[in-house]
Amino acid sequence: MFGLFDTRLFATLVFSVIGFAVFLAGSAYAQSAPAAPQPGPPRWDRICEVVNQREICRMEQQIFAQQQIDGQLRTVGRLALATLRRVNTPEGQPLILDLWLPLGTNLVTGARIKVDDGEEIPLTFQQCHRNGCLVRYVVDDAFLNSLKLGNEMRFGFLPFGSDKTIVGALTLQGFTATFNQLN
Repeated sequence: MFGLFDTRLFATLVFSVIGFAVFLAGSAYAQSAPAAPQPGPPRWDRICEVVNQREICRMEQQIFAQQQIDGQLRTVGRLALATLRRVNTPEGQPLILDLWLPLGTNLVTGARIKVDDGEEIPLTFQQCHRNGCLVRYVVDDAFLNSLKLGNEMRFGFLPFGSDKTIVGALTLQGFTATFNQLN
């Protein structure tokens, strides 16, 4: 039977272990956190990592929400992160477009993407975590060609509790050159 001292010791040990786990999780999150906003207009970047002695590359573009604060335009958060990559599956290597949108979106209504004046494509949210909410699209040849020839890819989503759609646009300038570096 535990006395008061033993109970306090046990509680201290439990909270120490939990605190250390939270610290480790925070450290891992900090290492995988999105990059800081880059000066200048948005662009497609090629990012490669070595995994199991194999180079894995993707291309991505981030756009940030900005707001006037004290007379200066300041970045207040990330509006979207678009990532294009090939994944290995038993059926082949499909091209996947991941679009990370902010937390607080209406998950039920999903999101939509559209290249220039093309057809809107409805997307279903896959998951949310502290970096945002993910919609995913398996890119077919027709959509890839529209990305290569287009000027911008627009996306839209509803914030939770609102009926006003937030619309953002990713530039497609430099898309083809960056995509060609992936293959």
